[in-house]
Amino acid sequence: MRTLNRNRFLMAGSAVSLAPALAACFLTASVSPPASGQTVQRFVDPLVTDPGIREVVLPLADAEGETHDHVVYTDPSADNGRLLVWLSGTGGAPVQYEFLSRAAARAGFDVLGLTYDSFPAVNEFTTNSPDPTLPERIRRERLFGEALFDEIDVDPANSVVNRLLRLIEHQAQNHPGERWNRYLTDDGGIDWRRVVTAGHSQGAGHTVYLSKEFELAGALIFAGPGDFVQGLGPAPWVFEPGLTPADRIYALTHADDPTSAGFYNNQRILGLEQFGLIQNVDGRAVNQITSHMLASTRFVDNENYHSAIAVDTLLPFEADGSPTYLPAWLSMFQRVGPTPCSRADFSSDGVCRTNLSDDAVTLSDFSCYLSAWSNSEPAADITTVGACLPAGGDGVTLSDFSCYLAIWAFGCP
Repeated sequence: MRTLNRNRFLMAGSAVSLAPALAACFLTASVSPPASGQTVQRFVDPLVTDPGIREVVLPLADAEGETHDHVVYTDPSADNGRLLVWLSGTGGAPVQYEFLSRAAARAGFDVLGLTYDSFPAVNEFTTNSPDPTLPERIRRERLFGEALFDEIDVDPANSVVNRLLRLIEHQAQNHPGERWNRYLTDDGGIDWRRVVTAGHSQGAGHTVYLSKEFELAGALIFAGPGDFVQGLGPAPWVFEPGLTPADRIYALTHADDPTSAGFYNNQRILGLEQFGLIQNVDGRAVNQITSHMLASTRFVDNENYHSAIAVDTLLPFEADGSPTYLPAWLSMFQRVGPTPCSRADFSSDGVCRTNLSDDAVTLSDFSCYLSAWSNSEPAADITTVGACLPAGGDGVTLSDFSCYLAIWAFGCP
């Protein structure tokens, strides 16, 4: 286990906001040290979760002196029941995606950033191979521990699925009050229906593969999927039908990524274009982002367009200190995560009631909330400390009204 390099975060101790993007208000991310009732971050050595798990080679993490630990983000006061599993790119560690992971946690997810055997990259083995089965065999070995490719060695104990299962069990045993066992089935497996997989680069490919194997709550793709076969094009597994419906899958790609054309093509094969053409997210607020195929054309100083959409040290930032791609992330999280209905739904059949969460948000709800807010009723206190985050406790203020307006306008997708 390696020590964490915390000096990378120039914004430590400050809050990230979306400034004028009112529609994103209620999901504003924070990178400040967690206070009581806010996001908790934990580091878990994979080796303590299962005696069969071994250390992995992560050269990108080692180059920055980063820990190889799994990373956990959760808000113990929340009760959302949805898990986001983060799969890093080749040779990277989950701690290198802290901005994105914290944003997911503040959007209502329990987040597990998983350390797994990801080196070398899949395309290092497949670029010059005409074998159409090779990309899938590599992914199955890394995901499930099936012995399918002699040049890597991932047994069942060290597979992505086992590492995830053991981490959930570890959290359930050590933090029983947080109800991690709700992500487990009665027979001790993973309840994939409560899981959103998300990943960058190689992790994006694994995310898509898992979406074909299981019916997931959602799948979020960052710079991917990118499996290709020499002389053939996309790997055959990309064409296979999946158990996760396409309407639960979203992708973010930088247009200047050298592989962007291939990523877009694979996303079309997955059926994402039926929900709208590629949409440029640059300068858009959360509620203005509607497609499942998202893109950026923004110049980034490091010109690492493949990683600038997700990796902490390569992210571009706005003048207000927020990551440029935060609105895009939040849009993706919203549409596969816990909906804001529980805070927007203030009426039933025209009768003003609160906390209904019946997935019906209408003009009646707005009228009922306006009445509650005007009378400073406790139910109208839906924000905390002036930030548009669930919990309340700081009184009924103008911030509550502004945040409710954003929630109500978003509705229930």
